Amino acid sequence: PICRAAANSGVGRGIDASRPPFTTTLSLPPEMAAFQPNEIVLQLESSEIWPNAGVITEIYNWEAQRWDTIDYDGPGDLSLPDAAPYMRAGTLQLRLDGRIREADCLYIDARMTGVLPGTVLPRCPCCLKSFAPSCVEAAPPYC
Repeated sequence: PICRAAANSGVGRGIDASRPPFTTTLSLPPEMAAFQPNEIVLQLESSEIWPNAGVITEIYNWEAQRWDTIDYDGPGDLSLPDAAPYMRAGTLQLRLDGRIREADCLYIDARMTGVLPGTVLPRCPCCLKSFAPSCVEAAPPYC
């Protein structure tokens, strides 16, 4: 179920946590389904105070075909440094149970690093290496 934050919060729609357990699926756009993650960081926030104890946080492990319990006290960043087992065809599943209902409305975002097979990175015009973050952030001539 969807919930809505207070109009002045600037957060928008979230996930209703009032009836745990619940599972939510985070998906990349179809054209990124082949993405191979190295690291995934989920950002979890809530409309009410996050219950720092008694929340069971699980991520589905596609390789082992089971739910893995993750040590996470929330809110904030939930880091998955060995992310490959948790994403399949651009999809990640998160399940929360226990006292999470006290958080009321959840807002979940993600950032990740990895490889999209078949993607060719542009090359720096002066050193001919693939663009690195320092190249992209620098002003021309990039190197």
